[in-house]
Amino acid sequence: MPEPRHFAVPFRFERFRGMGRARAATTLQGTPAEIADCVELVIRTVSGERQTLPTFGRPDTLEFASSLELARVQLQQAIDDGEPRARAIVEGDYDSTDPAVMRLRAMYELRLEET
Repeated sequence: MPEPRHFAVPFRFERFRGMGRARAATTLQGTPAEIADCVELVIRTVSGERQTLPTFGRPDTLEFASSLELARVQLQQAIDDGEPRARAIVEGDYDSTDPAVMRLRAMYELRLEET
């Protein structure tokens, strides 16, 4: 039985050697690349955008948060809740040229299964 594959994020088409047509890029389920795609999906999705999973994604208020620490914690919590196979590490700072702009950097580490 073939291993489950998921569409890559962002969705795109790729050409493969020996194939005349392009096909949708995919990642193999359970690989670091697929987990990274899931983390990116959490970041790109605003809570409420998915009707079947209304709590999935980052808070809409994240864009308007006045506190860097609050925004950092909200994004970190959204990733931890949305992708249990990853532990989020979110850092941030205000832009040096425009203090009204907040820059967040989201990283993650894989959660290892306990045996």
